Amino acid sequence: MADDDWRARASRMGRTTARLREGHMPDVQIWSIRVVRPTRDPCITCSDPLDTSTEAVEVFSVDGVRLLFHADCHDMWVAFRERANRHDPPA
Repeated sequence: MADDDWRARASRMGRTTARLREGHMPDVQIWSIRVVRPTRDPCITCSDPLDTSTEAVEVFSVDGVRLLFHADCHDMWVAFRERANRHDPPA
């Protein structure tokens, strides 16, 4: 079972990286971030349903846009945003 978890996470990270590199994520001004218990809504980056047994990250923009992430997907989104703000080339 642990192998399946690892495979699913690796697949999710690959899809997240591709979507971020292709610029499919909204460029929002963040108003608040909190950790929540998800309800099977899809992750904004990888599109996988959020697992109700784990925590998710909920981000609200100043424009009222609500984004839900797996914790790992959120970390990658933050890293890509920070890199873009520094004008570094993508990894």
